[in-house]
Amino acid sequence: MIKKIILNILILCITLPVFAQNSIRALPFQKEDISATEIRKICQQLESECHEINAQLWSVNIAENKYYYLIEDKLRITQLLKQRGQYRIMQYWDLDQHQPVFAIQEDQNAIIYLHPALYPLNKHTYAVALIYGGVSNSLGDDSGEQNVDFIQLLPKGKTKLVFTHLPFYQYQNQLSCYKDMKDEKNNYCEDQKATILKISYRDVGLAYYEWRLSYLNINWLKNNKIDEYKQRSLTLIPFIQAH
Repeated sequence: MIKKIILNILILCITLPVFAQNSIRALPFQKEDISATEIRKICQQLESECHEINAQLWSVNIAENKYYYLIEDKLRITQLLKQRGQYRIMQYWDLDQHQPVFAIQEDQNAIIYLHPALYPLNKHTYAVALIYGGVSNSLGDDSGEQNVDFIQLLPKGKTKLVFTHLPFYQYQNQLSCYKDMKDEKNNYCEDQKATILKISYRDVGLAYYEWRLSYLNINWLKNNKIDEYKQRSLTLIPFIQAH
């Protein structure tokens, strides 16, 4: 439950503009309803092996054009154009070379995936977010901590690391009472809390936008209210990682 809530909040956060006059924002992908057969046809156009069960098709509007992106669990992202009902590959990026080395606790499982969104670097280029970390699903305690590397997508399949090892989000869902103790005022038995990353962007006249990263602490209280406050923030310029 909390993972679904956090994902919805993350999508909301990356779509919010910086100021009323500023329309610079991240572009969240929309999941496409596509059959396994159609994904298989796309995979057949790729040079290396691709399986439809490990891939998902997404779409996003950039300027006046609609683009499609196939994301595979082996960290490859393929940009496509749809013409007359057929998907044509424009270019693809293999991010396997960017796989970070990271440590997890003994009771955690490692995860790594591409977050379905584009993050603006300037008017012409975007980055993607490579998420990695560990999650724990022990009895009475569901928790996770994830970091992010932002990677620029360049023409001809080239990539460039923008930022590395930034906190992305963490959450904890801890059992705090027995299920039979629930009542109308306390209708669930979990203490839920999370730290969410929100990014805003500003054009300051440089080659790349200024990124302002804010970390929000969110606690779900037992009266169904949400306690939210800003934990910290930092300002970064792409390719200059100074906290």
